[in-house]
Amino acid sequence: MATPEVNTLGFVGGSAVSSKDPVSVCRFCFNLNPELVPLVQEHVGAFFRKDGIKVILTQGGLMSASAARGCISCAVLLEGVLAHCSVLCDDVDWNPQENLNEVEIGFYPKSGLLLHASFETVLVSDPTRQPTPLDCYVEFYTRNGDPHLFPAFRFSGGEMPTNLSLDRCIEILKSWLDECSTNHPACNPPFPSKSQLPIRILDVSCLESGFVRLVESSHIQYKKYIALSHCWGEVHPITTVKSNLRDHFNQIPVRQLPATFRDAVMVTSALKIHSLWIDSLCIVQDDLDDWETEAKKMATVYRSSYLTLSALHSPNSQGGCFSSRYTKQHSVQENDKLTLMVPNESKPIQYRSVGNVMHSIMTRLIPENAHSLFLGSRPNDTPLGSRGWALQERLMSSRTLYFHYEELVWECQARLACECSGIQQYESLRKPTPPRSTFFLFSTKSNIHLEKNSSRETVLYQWLRLVTIYSTLKLSKRSDVLPAISGLARHFSGLAPLGVYLAGLWSCDLARSMLWEYAHVPHCDNTHTSILHDESMVSWSWASIVSGLGEQCQASYQDILMFGFYQDDQFNAEPEGSLGSTIQDSSVNPFRISSDKRLRVSGLFITVEYQVRRLFGFSLVLSFNGTELWFIPDADFSSPGPYQTIEGELLCCILVSRSISHGHEKPLQWVIVLKASKEQGVFRRVGFLKDHSLGKGKRWFENAEVATIIIA
Repeated sequence: MATPEVNTLGFVGGSAVSSKDPVSVCRFCFNLNPELVPLVQEHVGAFFRKDGIKVILTQGGLMSASAARGCISCAVLLEGVLAHCSVLCDDVDWNPQENLNEVEIGFYPKSGLLLHASFETVLVSDPTRQPTPLDCYVEFYTRNGDPHLFPAFRFSGGEMPTNLSLDRCIEILKSWLDECSTNHPACNPPFPSKSQLPIRILDVSCLESGFVRLVESSHIQYKKYIALSHCWGEVHPITTVKSNLRDHFNQIPVRQLPATFRDAVMVTSALKIHSLWIDSLCIVQDDLDDWETEAKKMATVYRSSYLTLSALHSPNSQGGCFSSRYTKQHSVQENDKLTLMVPNESKPIQYRSVGNVMHSIMTRLIPENAHSLFLGSRPNDTPLGSRGWALQERLMSSRTLYFHYEELVWECQARLACECSGIQQYESLRKPTPPRSTFFLFSTKSNIHLEKNSSRETVLYQWLRLVTIYSTLKLSKRSDVLPAISGLARHFSGLAPLGVYLAGLWSCDLARSMLWEYAHVPHCDNTHTSILHDESMVSWSWASIVSGLGEQCQASYQDILMFGFYQDDQFNAEPEGSLGSTIQDSSVNPFRISSDKRLRVSGLFITVEYQVRRLFGFSLVLSFNGTELWFIPDADFSSPGPYQTIEGELLCCILVSRSISHGHEKPLQWVIVLKASKEQGVFRRVGFLKDHSLGKGKRWFENAEVATIIIA
């Protein structure tokens, strides 16, 4: 066996075999050759195969010992991990090599080698504290043309510079645009009619003169335009108002534009496109009529754009699109975890093979945050992605380029792609997953760009799913709850006959749509006191509890969609009188939502008693004929106002639906909790009840009579 050599980071390395030795296989890393991993389908010992991925599970200590004995592949893996993990810790007393626990080596077809290493760390400030786990995800790859020994590295990863430049952005963007324009006919945006075009747009053709200017769309020949999706944030960007409108038609000096706007102008010009749409500049912000006219068309503006640029990582217009790359990693702290912004830098690992030939393997931290965000395994916590207005901007755009803090990401109706090529590899391997795991996923635009004449049930399912996701997002003003989703509502109305649009609900699906629930309220906690109900909104709409102002007020349809909806034979709901708006009617302003819409509802109706149980914290229950059921309030019952309710007060329940739980084959009753208002026969929705207690409340409605009431 050849004499081991010391490599660049001080680990003992060298060839595991010499030219005269028979080939030996390391039982810890299998010489980084996927073909040497045993043919097993299930987890057996230290290796398994799944969905085309081959994974080895081993221990850090075993790999260290193997590297010391001369296994160059184990040494390369350890070097790659330790080259990155040292920057992930703070206030930690550890020897990374000694504290390395489990190592998961994944061989992914068509991509490099991915390694997940788990450590246990001890705080310097508190050595007695229980060791804290730390995870490190590292990708191994080779540059194009670089020789290497290991079959796992035969596919190179996409290079990602630590600083994104305009030239780099345009280089990769053009490749994605060319492929999409050539191979994805569904992604070519429809040419909008004159009535659908924004009134104004930015002309960037005069960029070389140092300025851009507003022009009226009626005065130019439209071909292509780009739209910008950005976060206003606390630092308000430059805007067009009545007082500077004339000046902006003349010119807007580029030096006066904030970084995000300036970068968008540069990208637009570099693509040889002359028109750019930015909401704060193309809409007169202090002209209510202009804002409402243009806001109604906003979804169409994004849908008709040739490309949308999404400044995903920037909290305001000052952040820009081009910046230093970093990845967010959690560092151990005495009291909590600290999020570190670790530079997203590739590092070479050099080693010598037989014949003293020098080789180089590249390593980098995996852009895990970007991958998990777009593949749907984590919520969108970016400044822009967490905003309510941005959802329709993302979903309605045919093509979007995202400026994520880790890398560029491309999304069109047919494809997801990223700069490092990792998302493409995951997408090619991913199999269809159960509906529950994908409920919160809009991983591709194809989920929202349903075909016209899609089945009404499909469209309605997607709408309720969309509302559930939308209700978790943030808004600057409570009054924006319905306007920020109205563009999507207009789009949905053209996919199937949905009837009248009623404060976020469709008249053809009123019964099911009334069964939203306030999510994430623990059974035995008083966190319900934080629910803030919008008293100006009709109580039967999910929009009444969704503020977007930072409270944890999610209106969820997840359970009713998962378990199935079977409307009770006695239940019926319809608008009282001629109410609502058909969203296609351009004469109707979808942003002016009146507070007097009421529903005429009939169904099995009972009176119950409200009680508070204090066995383990607080639990709110309804009592009927000696049987108690826990329920979810829609508002803080202790606060003064129409929802204030004292213990022992009488409330009412109306049965809407019965369904079957697939897990336990037990009946579920879906009930709306109501409180009488001062007006005779008029009620407000104040809560929601799911009876899934093995039929505990089955007898509640056995002798109930049908009543017809009004819900305001």
